[in-house]
Amino acid sequence: MTRIVRLVCLVSSLYLSLGLALAQVPCPGFNSSNNVNLACEIATAARTSSSGSQTLGQLSPTVAAQLSQLPLTTAVSGSGITFSKGGMLTTTESLGTILTQRGETLGKNKWFITFNYQRFNFDSIDGISLKHLDTVNQASSGSSQLFIAGQNRVDLRVDQFTAVGSYGLTSRMDVSVLVPFSKVTMKTGSSGEQVDITNKTTPVPIAPIFLAGSDAGIGDVAVNLKYKVTNWEKTAIALGGEVRFPTGDANNYLGTGAYGIKPYMVLSHTTGRITPNFNLGYQWNGASALFVNSAGTHLNLPSSFLYSGGVDYRAINNKLTLTMEFVGQAVIDGPRLAPAASPVSTFSNIKTLSGTYAMDNMGGGFKFSPFKNFLVSANALFSLDNGGLRSKVVPLFGVSYRFH
Repeated sequence: MTRIVRLVCLVSSLYLSLGLALAQVPCPGFNSSNNVNLACEIATAARTSSSGSQTLGQLSPTVAAQLSQLPLTTAVSGSGITFSKGGMLTTTESLGTILTQRGETLGKNKWFITFNYQRFNFDSIDGISLKHLDTVNQASSGSSQLFIAGQNRVDLRVDQFTAVGSYGLTSRMDVSVLVPFSKVTMKTGSSGEQVDITNKTTPVPIAPIFLAGSDAGIGDVAVNLKYKVTNWEKTAIALGGEVRFPTGDANNYLGTGAYGIKPYMVLSHTTGRITPNFNLGYQWNGASALFVNSAGTHLNLPSSFLYSGGVDYRAINNKLTLTMEFVGQAVIDGPRLAPAASPVSTFSNIKTLSGTYAMDNMGGGFKFSPFKNFLVSANALFSLDNGGLRSKVVPLFGVSYRFH
């Protein structure tokens, strides 16, 4: 019980010390002199070029929603350190999955610790390249039809380091804390032309603008509770729930600025060296300062129905585990961008809308113990569709130790 109290106090102190800045609205501006407030960088660049500020402003809630769903390494068996009251232990079982969960729990009074690194190099949103976010907006409604045709691009990268610690409260119940640390790097460029389609005069160039910034720090801390329902030898069914706290700086995309609650269930079945698993869940998100309507009201980030599954194969005298995993979600009524009709035939255009869309990924990897006490894990996640803010390939690397 003392350990549980200490864990709750730790999470609470992290929230109080790191989450206070989230109460402030991220705009009205990006401070290019010291590279802060990345959430306003896109809108500021588009506004300066007099093109697309409202359209591209929808990127902030999309980015925030994506950050709430970045696939993290699982808080179950795998590359890490397992402790018990009698000391540090190793096992002869499969080294486990990487991104999906199995139904097993750690066991009473046992600890599990793991560290992993992932890189998200976002290159598209709803199938539209982030390097070609072209917009066409009407500049006046007088006798002449003036339009601003803007060429915009965004370069966004998230380098994420995650620490996971799990503790077996009972033989069937685990509690885990997931702490992500991120570095967000963002560059935005915007240029344009003023086009008079009534008088067909020569287009007037608009001064381009380029903004760049980065920030690093703790992300949104999550606490996960998992309970193994069954006590069968080969089949495990577990129920769990995860609470995400808005400890990351949402103004700089280190966090979502919103609470999150995720109930889920896990089913896994061991057949010799092969263990398939199936995960279902629902992610609810609270209101975020990054998602604001025209009245200035903070809106809830879109919820998601989560579905994933995988299989791990134990090989080479239990020193190597091969994994294949599918990670998917259906984002419910989320903000989106789509191609739109352009009043200037020589320029493309985009529009904003809301809708439900899928984000499906397939990954493969391995966990390897080259020698006693040392473990290495690697995985690559590939996008299968283009809904939402996407990175074509997400690499993951982990290094850890096991002792006995």
